[in-house]
Amino acid sequence: MDPLKAFYVVIVATFVLVAAISDYRTRRLPNWLTVPACGAAIVLHTAVNGLTGLTFAMLGFATGFSILLVLWLIGGGGGGDVKLMGALGAWLGASLTVHVFLFTAALAALLTCVAFFMAC
Repeated sequence: MDPLKAFYVVIVATFVLVAAISDYRTRRLPNWLTVPACGAAIVLHTAVNGLTGLTFAMLGFATGFSILLVLWLIGGGGGGDVKLMGALGAWLGASLTVHVFLFTAALAALLTCVAFFMAC
């Protein structure tokens, strides 16, 4: 793996870990975490790849933000979740953001079924 991609992986993994810990402890995803993470992704992708990087980050942001915005509008999540997915999308790009969303949605559905059947 090239060093820049490894750097991205470390940044995204750290961001997601801090977000998970914050959400677990406080049931909130704070703006001080999501907004700078999104801004850093946009700046870094633009600095490395110019207009192509800016487009990549903005399309990823729009994808992640819009997917979770729809769920938030129908009562399926919080505003912090929307901002988190937008920031994650800015790091990952549109295609990988959709894959991450589908994987996590499937995992959440599976865990919900397991919890339901264990409670019965």
